[in-house]
Amino acid sequence: MRINFFWSVLLCLHFFINSYGQIQDGIIDDPGDIAFVGYFFNGESGNNEGFSFVFLDDCPAGTQIRFDDEEWTGSSFDSVNREGQVLWENNTGTIIESGTVITITNPSNNTGFPISVSLGVAIEDNAGFVLTPDDQIYAYIGTRDKPEVFLSFIGEDESLSVDNATLSGTGLEQGKTAFVINNGGFYSGVIDCEGDAISCAQMINEAENWTLGDFSFPTGILESFSNTNTITTLSIQGSAIDTVEFLVYPNPTSEKLRINSNKEVIQVELLTMDGVVLLKSENQKELDISLLSQGTYILRVITNGMIHIEQIVKN
Repeated sequence: MRINFFWSVLLCLHFFINSYGQIQDGIIDDPGDIAFVGYFFNGESGNNEGFSFVFLDDCPAGTQIRFDDEEWTGSSFDSVNREGQVLWENNTGTIIESGTVITITNPSNNTGFPISVSLGVAIEDNAGFVLTPDDQIYAYIGTRDKPEVFLSFIGEDESLSVDNATLSGTGLEQGKTAFVINNGGFYSGVIDCEGDAISCAQMINEAENWTLGDFSFPTGILESFSNTNTITTLSIQGSAIDTVEFLVYPNPTSEKLRINSNKEVIQVELLTMDGVVLLKSENQKELDISLLSQGTYILRVITNGMIHIEQIVKN
């Protein structure tokens, strides 16, 4: 039996369960895992249009996020393909760290003004992506006909002038994981999140922290935020952090993974490096991976009040 206190402190994330807050688990899969920090439609100045977002959790290689300017009605998007869609993917081959800002310019991909992105790759996955003054963008994982998780929102909804664009049924909340606004602009507030992603998301989605109106996109867009992840701010001070006994073994393995923990194991998930859940178990301290192909995976273990993330090698 081994107590690996150092790694437990680094790899276990303290979190609070709530209806809107993201869980920092090293995967982009929760509302609030990203936040919009810039948004501009082609206004009076005729400048490039586009949008920017920041990761508030680490983004594994292969992660795909869709950005849709079609209206969400509360249970589905208003049409199958009437309005456009931009697909962004982390094609870097590595994790994009929490706090990184991604800027997508000319998402409409018009002739002479091709779509471009600061990091990763972006394509107009469905033609017709056009930002207008009364528009909106829904960010989500999944597909338009089967959105899995809504990550963030910016633009107008039913509380303003767009009757059939709503946040209902998305799991997003105005001022917390969604920014409802009828203007373009960019976030110009504090960039130090002080290790609290939930508070950081609320700070970013507060209109008082934005410079609104016509501007020369992407001038003014921030490149990164600091201290977005609670891992970077944990400290060892007496009894402030409980000693957590946690060991996953054997690793590498070709058969079963076993978990040695002095806390109750609530759920175990094995995911691909791009965040797809392959195996899941509840209230068990072992997981059979014998039928999986050789390669590297992500193990996510949820215990009472903590999440443990570890890379697993199947041989």
